[in-house]
Amino acid sequence: MADYKGYNNKLLRVNLSSSDIRTEEIGEDVLRKYIGGTSLGYYYMLKEICSKIDPLSDENRIYFTTSPITGVRFSGNGRHSVTTVSPLTGGGTSSEAGGWWGAALKLSGIDAIAVEGVSNKPVYLYVEDDKYELHDADDLWGRSTGDVQNILKQRHGKNARVLQTGPAGEKLIRFACITNELRHFNGRGGTGAVMGHKKLRAIVVKNNRKALPVADQNGVGDFAAYLNRNMKDHPALAPHRQLGTQRFLLPTNAGGMLPTYNFRDGSFDAAEQVSGEEINRLYGDGSHTCYACAVSCKRKMKSIEGAEVDTSIYGGPEYETMAMLGPVLGIENPKAIVELNAVCNAYGLDTIAVGAAIGWLIEAMEKEPDLPVFEGVEKIGWNEPDKVFAIIEKIMNYDGIGALLAQGTRAAAVKAGGSTMDYAMQVKGQDFPAHEPRGKWTVGLGMAVNAAGADHLVAAHDVVIDHPGDAGPKFGGADLTDIEGIGLLEPLPAESLSAKKVRNFVYLQQLWMLYDVLDWCKFTGVPETRSYTLKHIVEIVEMATGWKTSIFDLMKCAERTINMGRIFNNRMGFTSSDDTLPERMFEPISAGPLKGHSIDKEQFEKAVELYYQMMGWNERGEPQFGKLVELGLEELAG
Repeated sequence: MADYKGYNNKLLRVNLSSSDIRTEEIGEDVLRKYIGGTSLGYYYMLKEICSKIDPLSDENRIYFTTSPITGVRFSGNGRHSVTTVSPLTGGGTSSEAGGWWGAALKLSGIDAIAVEGVSNKPVYLYVEDDKYELHDADDLWGRSTGDVQNILKQRHGKNARVLQTGPAGEKLIRFACITNELRHFNGRGGTGAVMGHKKLRAIVVKNNRKALPVADQNGVGDFAAYLNRNMKDHPALAPHRQLGTQRFLLPTNAGGMLPTYNFRDGSFDAAEQVSGEEINRLYGDGSHTCYACAVSCKRKMKSIEGAEVDTSIYGGPEYETMAMLGPVLGIENPKAIVELNAVCNAYGLDTIAVGAAIGWLIEAMEKEPDLPVFEGVEKIGWNEPDKVFAIIEKIMNYDGIGALLAQGTRAAAVKAGGSTMDYAMQVKGQDFPAHEPRGKWTVGLGMAVNAAGADHLVAAHDVVIDHPGDAGPKFGGADLTDIEGIGLLEPLPAESLSAKKVRNFVYLQQLWMLYDVLDWCKFTGVPETRSYTLKHIVEIVEMATGWKTSIFDLMKCAERTINMGRIFNNRMGFTSSDDTLPERMFEPISAGPLKGHSIDKEQFEKAVELYYQMMGWNERGEPQFGKLVELGLEELAG
C-alpha cells in the first residue's frame, strides 16, 4: 500500500455468511472525496446496497468508519460512525459515538469495517494489528453488556476495546443500540438490531501502536496543546466538565422547552428533583472521558443499593436520557431515572426510544383505552416508574404490549389505530429526542428533512446561534465571529422560519455534518464552545493528511454527504411527504413559559420548499442532475 498520512488506506471486509475476512485498499480518490465518518459510510451504502431491502435481512450491511483525524491525540476526536439501513425507519442511518473504540480501530491499522452476510451462529470479531479473527460467541449470547465486556477484557486484556450490541440487539428490538466501553453509544436508528440479526455480538479491537503517522507531527502537537489550554480556561466548558450534558435540564426547563408528559408541556414542576445537579449530589462519583479529551464530560455514578443493575458500571444518564425517562414520563424520582438508564444500557436499548414509546403508550391508554390493542393491558399513568421497569421487561421478552412497543413508536401507532399516531412524536419512524421544536423552529426543520429522521444534532440550535440578545458579537451563548466564514452574519429570532433563517440552517447543517464526516465531537467545536475556529478545522486536516484543502472543500464534502443520505432514502422509497413533523408541533404548548407557542405550519411548509430549492432538489425532495454533477454523485446516484 502507498504511504498515507492520517489514514491506513485499509477497509476490513467481513463476510459472516462465509467467514471470509479480507482487507481492501480504499484509495486516495475515495478518501479525498469522502474523507471519512458518515460520508465514507454512505459512500459504501450507495455503492453496495442498490435497491430497497428489509433492514433485518441478509442483504443489509453495516459499516464502521473513522476519519483522518481519528486516533490523533487531541480533544474531541475519539469518535466513529456506524452506517446501515435502519430497522426503525427503513431508511439510511448513521450514528456516531465517542469513547475509545474508534481510536483503537484506527491505531490497529484499519480505517473502516464493512460487515455483510449473516453468521449461522453467534460470533464476535477480534482485531489486533494484522490479525483478524471470528471467535465463537455462544457463551456471550444472552448476557448483559456489562457481563460481555468483563468476559472479553479478561480474555483479551484490559486494554482491548469492546464494541457490542446487547440482548436487545440479539432479540431484534428495532431500537437496539450499540455501545462501546459500556458508556458510549451509537444510540439511534436500531443499529444494534442489525448486529444482532447478523449474530455479531461484538467487535473487539486491541491496538499496539501508540501514534498514528501524520504529515505534520509538530503542528498537530502544537494544536493539541493549544486546544487543551483553551478548553481548560474556557468558561463555557467549566460546567460541562462538572455535569456534562446533565447541566442542560434546568435551563431547558426554565426556557419552556423541556419535553414533559409526552411533549404536551414545556416545563416540569419537579425539574429540580431530577436535575443533573441533584442526581450528581445524590449518586455522582466523578467523571470520565473519551480518548485524548480534556473535557471529561461523562458522568460516573455510585452503586445504588438494591438496584436491579449495578449503576456504577454504566455511567450516568445524559440529558436526553434524563428527560426522556423523567419529565416525558412524568417521573419525579431521580433514583428511578439513574436505575432506568442502567437497565437500558445493560440491555443495549436506545433510552430515547424507550421513553418515547412508553410516553406514547401512557397518552394513548389515557385517551383511547378501549382500543383492541390495549385489551387486558394494565394501565400505566404518569409518574409510575415501577410500571416503566415492568414494561421494559415486556419489551425485552416480546410479552403482551411489549411486543407492540418493540417495533418502535410509529409501528405501534399504526397497529393501534384510532388517533394514536397523534401521540407518536417521531419523524420517519425515529423518535423525537428531548428537544422542543416549538421554541426553536429550525430544530424542527432539521428533524423533518434529516434523512435519518428526528435528530437534535442536525445543526446548531436556534437558541445557541440565532437567538436575539445583547448588542455586540456575542448573543445566546455563541460568538458570530467564529462562523462569519460560512456567511452567518446576524442573529435571527428563534421562533421563525424566514428565508434568512432557512439559509442559516442550510449552512449550519453542512457545518454540523462536517463534524460527523470528521468524527469530531460537536461539543468542542464552533459555535458551541468556540474552543477552535473554522481555520483550525482546515489546518488540522492538512496537518494530518498532508493534503491542501479549504473550508469550501470541507463544507462541500458535508453537503455531498447530506445529499447521499437523501439519495439513499429515495432509493429506499422515501418521498417529500416524509419530511414533516407530528401535528402536535403545530399546536400550542399546553404549559410552561412557552405556553401557547407553536410552529406556524404555513411558514414550516414554505421553509421545507425553500430548503429544497437551496439544496438543489426538486419539489419531490430529490437532488437534481445539476446538483449531482456538481457534487460528483451522478454515478453513485444512478
